[in-house]
Amino acid sequence: MFTCVPCMQEARAVAAVSSELESFQAEMQQASLSQRQVGQAAVAAAVQRAQRFVDRTLRLSNLSTLSAYVLGQGPLPVSKSFQVCRLCLLL
Repeated sequence: MFTCVPCMQEARAVAAVSSELESFQAEMQQASLSQRQVGQAAVAAAVQRAQRFVDRTLRLSNLSTLSAYVLGQGPLPVSKSFQVCRLCLLL
């Protein structure tokens, strides 16, 4: 390929850097996978907490709130503090 010594040295250096970059990419992909898993677990836990909250709030003993929620006639009394996406709670 290359005939001069400096060119061959440069080609070897480029090959070494390329190899190191491939190793670094593999390490970063593995690290990002574990970070995504941690993030997904946090989101799943938040969804479960939200589902438990809605289940506790919308009980038959609280019929007026339950019917208003199901019929879409108004927000939950606690929604003044935060906004709840009904579709997200179904996930």
